[in-house]
Amino acid sequence: MPKLNSFILILFYLIWIQYLAGSQLDFDVWKIGKRGQGSYNVWVYFLDKIHDDSPDINSQFLAIRDSMHDRTIQRRGKVKSDDNLIGIVDLPVSKNYIQLIKKTGVKIRNKSKWLNAISISGTRKQIELISQYSFVKKIKPVLNGRRRKANPSSRISKTHSDSSYYGNSFNQLNQINLIQLHESGYSGKNVRVLVLDSGFYLNHEVFDSIDVIGAYDFVDQDSIVFNEQGKDPSNQHNHGTAVLSVIAGFKPDKLIGSAYGAEFLLGKTEDLSIEAPIEEDNFIAGLEWGESLGADILSSSIGYIDWYTQHDLDGGTAVISLAVNIAIENGMIVVTAVGNSGFDGIVAPADAFQIISCGAVDENGLIASFSSRGPTADGRIKPEVCAQGRGTFTATAFSTSSYGNGIGTSLSSPLVSGVCALLLEAYPDWIPSQVRNAIITTADQAGSPNNNYGWGIINAVAALDYNQAETPPDSEFFISNVYPNPSDGRVTFNLKNPPSLKLNLSIIDVTGASSFEKDITLSPDQNILQLNLKDFSTGIYLAVFNFEHNKLITRKICHIKGFENTCTE
Repeated sequence: MPKLNSFILILFYLIWIQYLAGSQLDFDVWKIGKRGQGSYNVWVYFLDKIHDDSPDINSQFLAIRDSMHDRTIQRRGKVKSDDNLIGIVDLPVSKNYIQLIKKTGVKIRNKSKWLNAISISGTRKQIELISQYSFVKKIKPVLNGRRRKANPSSRISKTHSDSSYYGNSFNQLNQINLIQLHESGYSGKNVRVLVLDSGFYLNHEVFDSIDVIGAYDFVDQDSIVFNEQGKDPSNQHNHGTAVLSVIAGFKPDKLIGSAYGAEFLLGKTEDLSIEAPIEEDNFIAGLEWGESLGADILSSSIGYIDWYTQHDLDGGTAVISLAVNIAIENGMIVVTAVGNSGFDGIVAPADAFQIISCGAVDENGLIASFSSRGPTADGRIKPEVCAQGRGTFTATAFSTSSYGNGIGTSLSSPLVSGVCALLLEAYPDWIPSQVRNAIITTADQAGSPNNNYGWGIINAVAALDYNQAETPPDSEFFISNVYPNPSDGRVTFNLKNPPSLKLNLSIIDVTGASSFEKDITLSPDQNILQLNLKDFSTGIYLAVFNFEHNKLITRKICHIKGFENTCTE
């Protein structure tokens, strides 16, 4: 039960029953959050989302729904019922709280509605003052980090090509059996991919036909995602350029990206002018931005290695992993590099639940020595899959026509992301777990996964041909509705596609303690399950269905004795 209880507490966090820790500050906060002379970057978490001038919560939900991007509604609608499409996490951070924080003289860096927090830059005195505000739940450092460079055990050989059309990118695509999908007409058309990285040299010839529908620089707060003279170091956009070229590049006879026909949202989230350029608040701001604009897939090559220990990598401790969990709950497919730390372990957010983390192999399919090995702190196999990340052919930012061979799990990720885009093009109704299942269960070591290769090198053709009915994805059985909610007594769960299985149902209160637990056997024709909560105290509870080796489905229940019209969280 320890693993389950830990996960339950994480889920309560995501529905705004936040960490029980207060806002006490300690020396570690200052040490980790310090940036430059006397300046600190910290998260300020709020207790609630109160807006003095706001209408009732249902009116706010309707307003958010009316302003939401059509693609976001469609994507969320694949994984959520219509009445659960909008939630508390979609309400903006309180403008009143932000204004009060501003009055202390700090700089507001980013706002996160998902975390109900803002990131700020200020002095120790300013932050200590803010910590005393009654509406502040807690203050934590904004963690930053460096991307660990891959350390090859031997010299990288130049990739050869057996197909002039694909140039030197042939091997990395052929290894994952992707070229046949291109030849069948799949290129990622109508799929929207979010790429968050260091910047992008879009003047390169490989991007002449790229479809960029949105771009934003979360470091300088503008729309320029390539190097700005006088602002950025010369190597600022090098990494992002290479990563983007692997998925989006299109220059026949030189380089073809894995999903060159997709639409792209580009976010610049790293600041290479500082020693540890990866700031987690920029990443989260970029993720929320992309989700709001209807991104179907996040292709990420960012990993945090400086502050999180392997014990923290349990899917629910790292702030960016929590944000990724919310993105996946909203129907996004998230693909990330597992890291370049070898046997030192994985990096966040590769530990997030239902993410697809990618390890690196060479052109012969052998695992790279630098490719991070799992498991997660809670025992899940990592990585999920592998693709070429050693000797990978990319565009480089040295000129408009320069190319080279790169190294790192950062380059495996866009190959796998590209295959996900092709699958969504072929099956636009697939949800993240279906895409993930197709990718994982058809990889070349699916029969015996391990913490070196995960489920193995992906096979795009087999994933396309994957029959979802043969191995039902996690989401085939889910709770489509809970009513009445709030409830003052009996609550009913609507079941969709219940298999014939035994499961454990627990009702957990806000402290993580179990208020009710029962083993239940479902039958395929059972479409409802009822519980009597009449003797429960007023409060918010979490119903946890645990089945098939700790697969979890959770639903929030609000129980108020005596009436069932309102519920405050």
